[in-house]
Amino acid sequence: MQERRGYDNHELHANSEKIDSKHCRLCEGNELKIVLDYGSIPVADVLLKEKQLNDPPIVFPLTLAFCENCATLQLTDCVPMDVMYGDDYLYYSSKFETLIDHYGASAGLLIKKYGLHADSLVMEIASNDGYMLQAFKNKGIPVLGVDPAPGPANAAIQRGIPTIIEFFNKDLAERLRSKGYSPDLITANNLINLIPYPKDFVEGLSLIMKPDGHAVIEGNYMVNLISGCEFDMIFHSNLCYFSLTALSRLFRSQNLYINEVVETPVFGGSLRIFVGRKDEPEQSVKRMLEEEKSLGVDQYRYYKNFAERVEKKKEDVLKLLKNLKSENRRIAVYGAAGGMATTMMNYLGLDKQLVDIAVDGNNNKHGLYMPVNKIKIEPTDRLLEEMPEYTLILAWNYADEIIRQQKEYRDAGGKFIIPLPDLKII
Repeated sequence: MQERRGYDNHELHANSEKIDSKHCRLCEGNELKIVLDYGSIPVADVLLKEKQLNDPPIVFPLTLAFCENCATLQLTDCVPMDVMYGDDYLYYSSKFETLIDHYGASAGLLIKKYGLHADSLVMEIASNDGYMLQAFKNKGIPVLGVDPAPGPANAAIQRGIPTIIEFFNKDLAERLRSKGYSPDLITANNLINLIPYPKDFVEGLSLIMKPDGHAVIEGNYMVNLISGCEFDMIFHSNLCYFSLTALSRLFRSQNLYINEVVETPVFGGSLRIFVGRKDEPEQSVKRMLEEEKSLGVDQYRYYKNFAERVEKKKEDVLKLLKNLKSENRRIAVYGAAGGMATTMMNYLGLDKQLVDIAVDGNNNKHGLYMPVNKIKIEPTDRLLEEMPEYTLILAWNYADEIIRQQKEYRDAGGKFIIPLPDLKII
């Protein structure tokens, strides 16, 4: 496996794919306005081996902007895809029971809703390690995964899930169609927010989907992010943040239509949209579009005070942690180095003075070090061994699962700090 080299900040900024600060990556409109600037921070899951601890940190700009033309919240810089999704990409969705249960239930619902059977084809884009497609395959339904990250994709192949190790775009859609692939159902979870140019993705969907086929797409809901001040949901791989208003405009540009929408709890609150070729919106779509219109999500004023609110959240969390340290309490962090953790720790400046131990349930991260603060990542059983009085849950959207798994730690007197959307100690 090729190791990533260190870069100084000048080299990194030169290697990031910077869009013109006046133009939108979706519609090329010239109404981009800055909402929040985090400065330059590390990329999630780019971890260090011990021999790399003295290398210059790998950091990229993280700046959030809003386009008034297409109503899309977006990052102004795109980290090169081979940096984010290279051979050492460490995110495996099957590590989270919550996701396995959620997408397993979703698969069952879709099989019933669309009458899928042994002659159908389900394609998942960004299929990771095949955790969702497995649920379709177990019912005898043919599947095909598409994912650019070799680690998770090969794990899927090893479990019998056919997977193409590429980015999905218009070009791949054309090649697949020429080979006879025509999915009855296309799924994509936590993906559309990760794509540098979503219009190309939607063009690809339109090319490959059957005339009577469907696409079911789930991703972070921007309104929850803004209203809940979920500032750690903003990280380099999350390039866009959509309202239903913005999504509807995007899909309509390619003659695809959102006909149903369901809110789901994953990733701090997400939308699951049901897309087809006919414009037949159900009441759920009409109602949410009206709600967003009343909120003014297509206007910059809706986002104007977000930075001030984020700064207040930062101050509240830091004040709590510093007070605990002043009382000689030991503090752990749980859920290290993922996107949310990377933004939280670097924006708050959490280092070894505030954090005594970092743990994560992903064994692929154990023994590696977080960039910048250089805190070593340990297995979760270290909580019981070390018994820090408090554990800050960085992956707070999995708080229920984490607290359930760590019942012994809590029974022994350990307490959990949940930073967002409301700061609390459990």
